[in-house]
Amino acid sequence: MPFDYEAALASERAILAKAECNLRDGEETVRRHLASMEAQGFEGNADAERLCQMLQDVLVQWTRHRGMIHERVAYLETIVPRPIGSQ
Repeated sequence: MPFDYEAALASERAILAKAECNLRDGEETVRRHLASMEAQGFEGNADAERLCQMLQDVLVQWTRHRGMIHERVAYLETIVPRPIGSQ
């Protein structure tokens, strides 16, 4: 059975959409935590600062993962034939 590039492309696009949603949600979570910590006077608290750094590190990894998914989608788009007249 040959590899179904169209199905793979559709799957990667769905994964990309989910990754982008997760990244937006994660960024909002970090913003909320930072604002909450600031409001509660946790600035300078080493544990709170480590937690925020870890959350930001996770976002960096998610951003890299999203980039890899973008690359996979771009690659599959070069393989999957497009209908005539589409861009």
